Amino acid sequence: MFHLGNLARNGELFPLTMLSWRKADKDTLEMIWSSVKENINAPDGFKAICFTKMEISWKAFKHCVKDFYKKFETDAEHLANVPPRVEPSQWPTLVAYWNLGDIKKVSKINQVNRGKLCALPRTGRRSFPEIKQKRRLENKPVDLVNMWRATRGKGGNYNKEDGAVGIEKDELKNYLWKKEMTKSN
Repeated sequence: MFHLGNLARNGELFPLTMLSWRKADKDTLEMIWSSVKENINAPDGFKAICFTKMEISWKAFKHCVKDFYKKFETDAEHLANVPPRVEPSQWPTLVAYWNLGDIKKVSKINQVNRGKLCALPRTGRRSFPEIKQKRRLENKPVDLVNMWRATRGKGGNYNKEDGAVGIEKDELKNYLWKKEMTKSN
């Protein structure tokens, strides 16, 4: 899996100047998939997982590059300091993009919105299906409310800022049901 991350961070294969992973070159993805299949004899069902892992690595790398960009104030400083593992030919394009007024505005709005989030999942490396399976083996309920609580607490304790402490089960069910209904509309 580490190999997939290295490939995703390769600026020649997947430039950071792509606005979205969905813009990745399909031929390049197919070439990588062929290589993965040959090397580890992967089943076809692994293809989506493979590409998802690569997307996560690409996005995380782009985030690290943006953090590097934020260390400097002026365009001259930005352009003089190319981050490691970034294609030097792509850096000026990224700097110009991140300096656009509209992009800065959207970035600021997103930053404020992320600050408003509460009761984020705290599962560590365990996936939701793993937690659900473990709860089933322990004969614990896996309904929506209990799964919400199992993935938000840490050692059975909730972060007081999350607001999860005072929520009664019926309130939580109603809240989650309404949230699910607005998602499906």
